[in-house]
Order: sequence, then structure tokens, then C-alpha cells
Amino acid sequence: VTSIETPTSSSTSLVSNDISELLVDTIEEAQDAVVRIVTQGEYVFPDDNFDINSEMIPGSGSGFIISNDGYIVTNNHVVAGSSTIEVFFNNDDKSIPAQLIAKSECLDLALLKIRGDEYNYFQFNTEDTIIGTEIRAAGYPLGDKQFTLTDGIISKVSADSVQTWAYVQ
Repeated sequence: VTSIETPTSSSTSLVSNDISELLVDTIEEAQDAVVRIVTQGEYVFPDDNFDINSEMIPGSGSGFIISNDGYIVTNNHVVAGSSTIEVFFNNDDKSIPAQLIAKSECLDLALLKIRGDEYNYFQFNTEDTIIGTEIRAAGYPLGDKQFTLTDGIISKVSADSVQTWAYVQ
């Protein structure tokens, strides 16, 4: 809630700027916050005779929105080497271009940004992770156009893989 001073009086009015209504809290809303990512990139490689070849190779995967203004987390391997990144929402054939903001090859994480500010988004869990907690995995495996959802449990509390020289904060 933001307090705004009105110029015509000395009173203060309250205006709600609550974006929490965009937080995902149902499976149906999850479909609006999980995205399909399609990339295109030129890969350069030597052949057996050490001649340089290049090839345009498509890539694809999943990501999820972490803020109402369009920040998306995905895996680095989904966007590595890409020259274009396009984001698709559930059952939508129209794409939105995305910009690569940060990446960590060692953690296999990447942060993307799309334009806009009214997106459903997931909030990171700030509670302690407990083995046995029920979880759900959603996405578009291998870039499949059909939304996939499965469930499971947390089986390990920590992977201890953070390296200070290759870390996305």
C-alpha cells in the first residue's frame, strides 16, 4: 500500500498497489507462469579436417516467471549460444522476445526478461526445506508445446553447488 499526498488538501489517501494477486497459488495459475522457451543460435565448430563450419541450431525448454514484470528463470543449457530467445505462454502461438540478463554455466541457471508488468509469477520459498515435502514440477520438456505437470517429494535438502566464481545471485 502506497501513501500519496493529494495537492488539494492536507490529508493522505491510500492507494493499493498490491501485486500479490498475481502470485501463483493454484495449478491453473501455474500454467500462466510457466513458459516454453524457443531459441535459435549459430554454432561454429571444426570438422575432421579442421575447417570451420557453422550451423543454425534451434533449442527449446521451459522456464518460470519470478516477478510480475517479466523476469524468468530457466536453465543455462536452454539458452546457451542462442542469438534469439522467444517465450511462449500456455496454448499461445504468439511469442514474446526475451533478453538474456544473467547466466551461470556451472549452476546451469539463466535469468531472462520479457516486457510487461502484469504476469502471474512464482514466489521463491523462504521456509526451511524439509525432506518429504510434496512438490510439483511443471513445464514443457524438450520444448513440447503441451504443458506437463507431475508431482513428487523433496528427497535431498542441499546440493551444495554454489561457487563464488560462477554464481547468479
